[in-house]
Amino acid sequence: MKYIAILFLLFTICACKQKKATEADLRAASAKQYTSADRNRVFGDISFGVTKAQFEQLYKSYLSSKKCDSSCTLGQFEYYRMQPKYNQGKLYYVEFANEGSHHNGYDKFIPELVKDAYLTVKKDYGAPQYSYDLKTWKAGDEFTVYKWLIGEKTIVISVNKIGAELGVKLVISRSES
Repeated sequence: MKYIAILFLLFTICACKQKKATEADLRAASAKQYTSADRNRVFGDISFGVTKAQFEQLYKSYLSSKKCDSSCTLGQFEYYRMQPKYNQGKLYYVEFANEGSHHNGYDKFIPELVKDAYLTVKKDYGAPQYSYDLKTWKAGDEFTVYKWLIGEKTIVISVNKIGAELGVKLVISRSES
């Protein structure tokens, strides 16, 4: 009986010391699954590192192929606002947002928008490395629902409340360097 207790104690200690996968481990593992072009692609023909002028030209072409009016779609996700960010003149971040008075309430619209954004990303990248239950979101806080790590690329789907308006954001980014 004493040996069983000792073995149990040793097993418990060893199990507790197992290394949890870090974000760097997850990025490295996912980087092996995708080509460099996939890891560098933001959407359509637009890749990280393009200049503002190149982005504007490529985005204009993207919009004309989608026949966008006041809103546009990225896969199944309908967005009303798109915001690129640049570091040293090179694209490193794009945010697609469906925010504003287009929604009358949380219960119906937010889960549908999150699902549309999720299906859009899942189609190309599979299941996310991180997912959080939308039911735990407290309106007013920005809340990450899903997060993918693809090499240096990160894709985040989040919900937020700006003033009295609810919204969903899909952000595709990589480190600024």
